[in-house]
Amino acid sequence: MAKAIGQIPFKVCRDKANGEMETVKGSDLEKLLNRPNPYQSFSAFVCELATNYQWAGNAVVISNNATPVGQENSVKAPSELYNKSYLYIDLKVKKGGSLLYEIGKNNKKQYLVNPDEPAPLVHLKTNNAENDFVGISPFEHCAVWVDIHNRGAKWNNNTLANDGKIPMVIKAKEGNGELSKEQRARIKEYFTKSQMGYSNAGKPLYLGGLDIERLALSPEEMDFENLLQVAERIISSTFGVPFPLISPDAATFSNVSEAKEMLWTDTIIPLTDYIYGELNRFLEPYFDGLKIYPDYDEVPALEVIRMRKKQAILEMYKAGLISVNEARQELSYEPFKTKLADTVLVGGGLLPLEDIGIMNEEINNGEGT
Repeated sequence: MAKAIGQIPFKVCRDKANGEMETVKGSDLEKLLNRPNPYQSFSAFVCELATNYQWAGNAVVISNNATPVGQENSVKAPSELYNKSYLYIDLKVKKGGSLLYEIGKNNKKQYLVNPDEPAPLVHLKTNNAENDFVGISPFEHCAVWVDIHNRGAKWNNNTLANDGKIPMVIKAKEGNGELSKEQRARIKEYFTKSQMGYSNAGKPLYLGGLDIERLALSPEEMDFENLLQVAERIISSTFGVPFPLISPDAATFSNVSEAKEMLWTDTIIPLTDYIYGELNRFLEPYFDGLKIYPDYDEVPALEVIRMRKKQAILEMYKAGLISVNEARQELSYEPFKTKLADTVLVGGGLLPLEDIGIMNEEINNGEGT
């Protein structure tokens, strides 16, 4: 998901008085985002930002011109932007609603965010019912199922390393008495070195007075594979990923395309809008009201949705529900400047209901044909 968000192109716009947006080319904001810092492109920067947000439930972007507490405060537009891991950030809430961020692993610096001033950083966070200022990692919601999945994978690995065999009981044959502690230790060492593991598969087994009793598992105990699928389903739903996209067994030719569309409409697009909205809240005061918007029209994965929307708008126009300019506006085209383009057109065979009533009355009175 983070890679998909990073691949979405952006455009810089300015809101007009009539509610429309005007695309602005060559602005300082566009130059900044094309190269947020010397080490990252815009795609890599947004990908890291989205990863931090999904992994920790918190993501922080800081300006290179941010002024630490204790230094003379100068409000300067950022010329570089950097992502900061929330592992090395402490947040304290001050009186009046100000937020004090302490950032760094060893050489920590403090930055103050006041509600009514341009901020030195922006903090993206998930909803947390227990804390209004710090987000919660999505892994908190599915931590138990992550542990179940990891332990199930470890069970598979241990079983494979043991030739795919379940544990067994080794005991002395009847009449031979009990094995001493030293004998049990030697037998265990022998089986561990010469019989267990895939490298010893197929080797002959010499017991000499010992019996082996295999332990059997019930069908319910052997059904851990279904438990792993349940874990995968819950983990994927926590992050908003449809299950058919991660499980080949659940995927079909038809539901994969629907799952991809659901992933974009229900997860990627809302998360992208949130990230861009928070970046705008941070950067807009520095760049004279300019904003950035994701350009979804340039995303190939959304072509099917765009074609379906175009077809629906075309049907509305043909039915006389909207004008040409209204249809063009919905499709992000420039409107025609002629008045006729703002007129709703209907088919030549369509008549108002009032006229139909008058015609029926004339026919009943013998005045019409």
